Amino acid sequence: MIIRIVFLLTIFASLMSQLPVVLDSDYDGYLKAMWLIPFAFLGIFKFKTYTERPLWFMYIGTLCMLFYCAACEGVTGRNYMNIDLYNMSLSLMIGITSYSLFRNYYSKTLLFSISIISMIGSLILCLYLYELYFIDYDIMDRMYAFKAKNAMGQILFNCSIVIALYSNAKNVFVKSLQYFSIAIILVMLCMLKSRATLIGVFFTIAYMIVQSRSKVVRWATVFVVSLSLTYIFMHDYYYDMIFNGILFAGRDISDINELSSERVYTIERALEVIPRNLWIGIGDKYIDCMPVAMILQFGLLGAVIVFAYIGVTLSKVLSLDRDNKIHLVTYLLMMAMMLNSLFEAQPPFGPGVKCFMLWMALGFSLAQAKDGGQGTTMQTGVLE
Repeated sequence: MIIRIVFLLTIFASLMSQLPVVLDSDYDGYLKAMWLIPFAFLGIFKFKTYTERPLWFMYIGTLCMLFYCAACEGVTGRNYMNIDLYNMSLSLMIGITSYSLFRNYYSKTLLFSISIISMIGSLILCLYLYELYFIDYDIMDRMYAFKAKNAMGQILFNCSIVIALYSNAKNVFVKSLQYFSIAIILVMLCMLKSRATLIGVFFTIAYMIVQSRSKVVRWATVFVVSLSLTYIFMHDYYYDMIFNGILFAGRDISDINELSSERVYTIERALEVIPRNLWIGIGDKYIDCMPVAMILQFGLLGAVIVFAYIGVTLSKVLSLDRDNKIHLVTYLLMMAMMLNSLFEAQPPFGPGVKCFMLWMALGFSLAQAKDGGQGTTMQTGVLE
C-alpha cells in the first residue's frame, strides 16, 4: 500500500516539476528526484524483477550508449556524455521501476488512481498557465505566450491519454470530471500552439476513427470532427484563428522555413556538417529533429545504437494487444512521441520528465505481458 502511494506521489511530483514557478526556482530537480524513492525501495526488496528478461533491451541500449559516449569523449575530448544520455538513463529508471511495481504491487485501483492523479496534476498545470500567460493573450500573435510550449504540450497530451484510458470509472460525476479535464487540456494545447503535439492529437483521433471496434464511437467521432470542420470553414473568424493563428502560428505560409520555426534552415546546416563527421559525429549539439540530431551528435555508429534501441522498443509496443487498455495507452504514447521526435530534439527519451508517462506505461505493458495478462486485463471500453 505504501509503495503504491509513494509511486502516485512521484507521478504528481513529476507533473508539478513543470510548473513555471518551480522551473524558474530550479526546484524541479528535487521533484524529479522522487523517482529515486520507489526505484531504491523496489531495488532493495524486489531486486529480482529488475533482472527479468523483458527489461534486458533497456539495459543493453543504455549501457551500449554509455560506453560509446565515454569512448568518443575520451578520444576526441568533445562532450558526448550529454543530456541525451541522461534522458536515456532516466527513462530506464522509470521503466524498470514501473515494471517492478506492476509485477509486485498491482491492484485494481492502481491505474484508476494514476488517472485521477494525472487529472488533478494536468488541471493545476492548465489553470496556472492560463492565469500566468493567457488571460490577455491574442491567439493570432506570432509570439508564443509560453516558451516551453512543446514540452508542456506533450506532457498535457500524455495526461489526457492516461486520464481517458486508465480509468474504469462508473461514477457519472467522476466521468464528467475526466471529460472536462480532457477538454481543458485540448483547449490549452491550442492556446500553447504546440504544433508538434497537435500532430499526435490528430493521429489519436484518426486512430479512434479507423481502429475503433464500435461503430457508435467511430461514427460519433466522424460526426463531431465533420461538424467542427464545417463550422470552422463557414466562419471566417474561427477559420483564421484555427488555421492561421494556431496551426500556422501566425507565420507566413509561403515561407516554409518560417512556417517550420526555422527548422528547415537548421536541418539543412546540420546535413552539411554530417558528411564531414560521418562516423562519430561532433558531440553535443541541439537541433529540433531527433533523427538528424542523433546522427549529427553521435555519427552513424552512435545513431545506430539509438535507432536500434528505439526500433526494439517500437517493435515490442507494436506487438502488444491493443484491445487491452494498458497496452493501448503504451501504443498511443509511443506513436505520439515518435511523431513528436520529428520536430523535437530529445523524444522519446526526454527532455527530463516530458516522456515519463511513456516509459511508465511501457513498464506496465512489459509487466503485464510477462504475467500473460492474468488478473490485469482491461478491455478497451471506449473503443468497443
